[in-house]
Amino acid sequence: MERRSLGGDPARVGALGCLIIDVFQGAGVAACVKHFPGLGAAILDPHLQLPTVSQSRQQVEEIDLPPFRAAAKAGVAAFMTSHTIYTALDAEHPATLSSTILNGILRSEIGYDGLVITDDLEMGAIENDGTVADAAYASFMAGADLLLICHDHEKIRQAHSRMLAGVVSRDIPVSLLDASRRRIASVQRQYCGAS
Repeated sequence: MERRSLGGDPARVGALGCLIIDVFQGAGVAACVKHFPGLGAAILDPHLQLPTVSQSRQQVEEIDLPPFRAAAKAGVAAFMTSHTIYTALDAEHPATLSSTILNGILRSEIGYDGLVITDDLEMGAIENDGTVADAAYASFMAGADLLLICHDHEKIRQAHSRMLAGVVSRDIPVSLLDASRRRIASVQRQYCGAS
């Protein structure tokens, strides 16, 4: 997987990643690190199937998380989620749909309060096991702010309807909506000149 990463050494990846973040964001371009909490140990391609990574929690802490911790400390504008199951973190849900990983590890343990973006919810790792609309809802409830649906406009409409139903029924708390709106607005102000 190193052909799509900055290398295999967590400290070096963190240092190089922070340099890229600094250059991008210093030039007014919001940087996004991916795919949290890591994809390097995955064998399957999430575009097609759901990968499972069976590393221990200690291995994840030592190998996968240090570059993400460094990126959060560097003030990266956004994190993108991974459509991968990490059995030591959440054996049931891929990170994109996991509150344990997004709210627990990323938000609470690492302390990141910036923008969280899903990878494309139409990828096989997600869509093979359910609807894009249900995945969008689950991902938002797990801690994502922006829900990527990149190809099929009808699936976007279905996801919008699913989210709207959650708002109307009050299954989606107003506090979650407000927190996401605040994060999105912060990135817009900083990088798009929006007020």
